[in-house]
Amino acid sequence: IIAKKVMLFLLIALMASGALLVKNHFGKINQKKQEEKAVKEQAEIAEKEANKLVNGGNYADSLSNLEDAREKYKDNPEKLKEIDEKIKKIKAAMSAQDLELAGDKNFQTKNYEGALNQYTQALNIMQTAQAGSTTSLQDKLNNTKETIKLLDLEKTGDEALTKQDVNGALKIYDGILSSTQIDK
Repeated sequence: IIAKKVMLFLLIALMASGALLVKNHFGKINQKKQEEKAVKEQAEIAEKEANKLVNGGNYADSLSNLEDAREKYKDNPEKLKEIDEKIKKIKAAMSAQDLELAGDKNFQTKNYEGALNQYTQALNIMQTAQAGSTTSLQDKLNNTKETIKLLDLEKTGDEALTKQDVNGALKIYDGILSSTQIDK
């Protein structure tokens, strides 16, 4: 009888410890799932914030957020590919933005050929990477081309005037004036 009681006690103790082990194991699984869910939510927040920042032209902070999201998505190859593509576009946009600023500086200092070169490079980068709107950049490029064209015409008019071709010079200067007038 004592042996039966001891066996029964041991059986109950074994079952209790087994139940405790199972509960502990499932508790760890549940905790891991909760941690994974929290990391995913943090990554989604970082990605959404990055999108807002890039839309506002804040590429550096957007890049930082995307790199944070990338780290959190390290176990998700599909999201990693998507994030890497966004990072690539932002880096291209940052490079294009630097070129555009250099072009602006060249334009302001009347280095129109330098500006034309910088704007062209920036536009090519943006178009190749499909990194966003190029309308403003295209406008700057067109304006620079038009400025160069008008300056070349002015030079031609000056040369005609130097050769004492007053009528030819006047025609050229009138053409310049008419092409620069704003329709009202």
